[in-house]
Amino acid sequence: MAGRTLYDKHIVLLLIVLLITFDINSEDVPKCDGDVNGCCVGYFWNFLADKCEECAPGFTGVNCSSPCYYPSYGRRCQTNCICRKELCDIATGCRTVTTDDQLTQKAIYWFHGV
Repeated sequence: MAGRTLYDKHIVLLLIVLLITFDINSEDVPKCDGDVNGCCVGYFWNFLADKCEECAPGFTGVNCSSPCYYPSYGRRCQTNCICRKELCDIATGCRTVTTDDQLTQKAIYWFHGV
């Protein structure tokens, strides 16, 4: 009978370890009642994966319907560009100005006198 009790304890311990491991490795996607398909603000319903997923960088809001507003960019619009609005990409931040960009700006200035 003592051997059975030890076996039961090992089974219980194994189940606890498995539950903790599953909980740590599972994606922690919040569920919110009343929003689109139960997804919270900053998430959208992925019909193929059949679950809520975080918005792509550069978007936020209900069902990821709002682009980041300058100077914000990136994941959940939580980073700020330190560049002019024209150079701030909503997903990746400040773009590097190339020679072609500079020539285009000069041509626009020359043509429009802006």
